[in-house]
Amino acid sequence: MVCTNRDITEQKRREQALESQRSRLRVLFDQSPDNIIVHDDEGAVLDVNERQVSTLGYDRETLLERGVEGITIETESFSPDRIPRTIERVADGEDVEPYEQAIETADGERRWLEINPTSAVIDGEERFLAISRDITERRRRQRRLETERDRRSILFENTPDP
Repeated sequence: MVCTNRDITEQKRREQALESQRSRLRVLFDQSPDNIIVHDDEGAVLDVNERQVSTLGYDRETLLERGVEGITIETESFSPDRIPRTIERVADGEDVEPYEQAIETADGERRWLEINPTSAVIDGEERFLAISRDITERRRRQRRLETERDRRSILFENTPDP
């Protein structure tokens, strides 16, 4: 009978360090103040952070099933058809300006997000990130200000000169 031993202490230490790093990165990902969706070049959602889950009200599995286009609402300023072209532009290395996009939450509410598209290499694969912030309240305040400005303008225009 022949028996050999090999010291794998260093290998185990590296594995523990790697797992610890992955855990820290997951906490940072999930605790980000921004919504984050990681998807492939076809728009299939691969991962979402807790902020995104909370904003949309869907569970993680539903978001993974629906894909990027499955939560997007078509508006006068944005069409889900724009998503593949945006992914292509990001993949080509173009700087894509942030844009506003409407989404539908699980309870049917329309929310507005400012999307910052980017890409990153994750596990050796190019992945696309939609990093966003909920700007619904900001848009509501802007509409109220515009309405008030329009009312004042009409009042001013219709006031007789002294």
